[in-house]
Amino acid sequence: MMHFPTKMNFWQRAVAALVPLVWKVYKENWAFPHLEDMMKKGLGLEKVPKFVEIEANTSLVFINSHWSTEYPRSYPPNVIPVGGIAGHSKGKPLPKNLEDFIKKGKDGFIYVSFGTVGEFTKFDPEVRQAFVNTLHKFPNIQLFGSQHIPFKRSYLPMFSLRNGFRKRTF
Repeated sequence: MMHFPTKMNFWQRAVAALVPLVWKVYKENWAFPHLEDMMKKGLGLEKVPKFVEIEANTSLVFINSHWSTEYPRSYPPNVIPVGGIAGHSKGKPLPKNLEDFIKKGKDGFIYVSFGTVGEFTKFDPEVRQAFVNTLHKFPNIQLFGSQHIPFKRSYLPMFSLRNGFRKRTF
């Protein structure tokens, strides 16, 4: 990271102008091709989209940052800080009844939760009906959640579900 003063001399300005260009050349000619190769091998695909295209077409970015642990900064509207994201490869096994319920869904499962703030029964009737109609368009997917859903539970092992098998969305 460059830490130049507000009033820069000629060389500092030159470096500040050239570093982004060098980074762009490095990224597009070395880093992205290596990442594409890793993605092909890791996912077992023959063809993957170019990272340059992915970068150009990115419309939403989630970053692992939180205002309480960072210096104040502004983000563009398409950057959303979601602090505390942590991924682990394994969680505890799911309870037998939950695992059996999930396995019934031929195409996986969808977990629905409005947290402790949103209460589904207090939504406008039109919104509730639209939500239910949308979910019924997925007949081969098991549906469960925390409120007024077929498999309702006040507590679910979120980590195990999030890293679980046959999940379509979370």
